[in-house]
Amino acid sequence: MNEETKESLKTMYEMADNAEECISFLQTALIYNSSKPLKDCGAKVRDIKKAEAVITKKITELSRDNPDLKQYISIPVHLLRIGENIEKLSELMDKKIKDNILFSDRAVTEITFLLQRLDDVLRP
Repeated sequence: MNEETKESLKTMYEMADNAEECISFLQTALIYNSSKPLKDCGAKVRDIKKAEAVITKKITELSRDNPDLKQYISIPVHLLRIGENIEKLSELMDKKIKDNILFSDRAVTEITFLLQRLDDVLRP
């Protein structure tokens, strides 16, 4: 595997890692009713968005020489969509915090469980 391929795969790993960290930030924001983790999440989502176009183009170019890489072409786009959805969740979480909307203990537990499952799925 050449260096460009390794670098591209590493970038995709970092994109997935950023998405996973964002889910943890959402969980922290929910549990502690704090917007600070959401700001950190926003930076990670911006990194995902910035990397997507570049890495998709690079993987597409590399797959011309190595057909085995074709299976990786759609991954950055999927990670971008995940990032965009995380961004929407972050905006909603921020609204919940700023408007001081209270959730029942059961709702917080269920949301935390769902975020933990998402975290498990995204963990590279």
